Amino acid sequence: MKKIITLKAWQRPDNLALVLDALSRCWEIDQYERLIISLDVSPYANDNLKIVQQSNISKVIKTEIHGHKEQLGCAGNSRFLFIKAFEEKQADFMVHLEDDTVPAIDYLRFCNWAYANVLNDNIFAVCPFRRKKLSSWFPPWSNQADNMNNLDSQEDLQNTFLLKWFECCGGFGMTQTSWRKNIVNNGEMFGVNNITDYGRSEYCHGYNWVKEISCSWLGSWAWPFCKFFRPFDMPCLIPEVSRARNIGFDRSLHLITQAWHQDSMDNPIWTGNGSYNDKDLKINYIF
Repeated sequence: MKKIITLKAWQRPDNLALVLDALSRCWEIDQYERLIISLDVSPYANDNLKIVQQSNISKVIKTEIHGHKEQLGCAGNSRFLFIKAFEEKQADFMVHLEDDTVPAIDYLRFCNWAYANVLNDNIFAVCPFRRKKLSSWFPPWSNQADNMNNLDSQEDLQNTFLLKWFECCGGFGMTQTSWRKNIVNNGEMFGVNNITDYGRSEYCHGYNWVKEISCSWLGSWAWPFCKFFRPFDMPCLIPEVSRARNIGFDRSLHLITQAWHQDSMDNPIWTGNGSYNDKDLKINYIF
């Protein structure tokens, strides 16, 4: 069994430093064979490289650093890492992070638990991040979860939801089986240039949705995961209490507005905020 962590970065070196520092402290990082980092072309590329080289991460996990001569873009950079992990390294399980997703100390442990106990051919991915209020985020076609009565609670560390939505904003864990079954077999990855196309086609999905949108490698990789690759009856596993924090409120190509980020994405309730001690976080999850 081979596990790999991937991390992509573009133009937020300060954020990247926070992500690397948090990742280096994560429990059970020793279960992963390596970390593969892809630094896309940007005015901050040299700063990003210095941040990686000066961080403590290579002392904790074997680290590969990849730069590029031409800009890969949001979707292109993610695809580069997915191919590296699943095709070249033949990883059985991949955890994917970005330069705005800060993992809590039990982030990888949550992913490892999900991989060992929950993930199967009928679950798309494990998504350790959760927004402030899940019930208000549901698209019209995805208003179901396994426990709707307690969906907006953020108190029970042991509780998880099987939510019919892909939560992209705090990293995720995916099996090679899910990669091949849901993404490769459906024509591989692509990017969406204008994520507001979602609102225009909110009841549309699959190939009918693709017909309505503008695509390129510079576009968002996440919306295709939500709208095209993940079948509507295939949920993702999301915790009641977030295991990550999204800090990407600036220099983001696909951020709607900073106010939207603060209202929806920047959830202060997460296991990295210092409110939980080691004993709290070492309990066995119940599913």
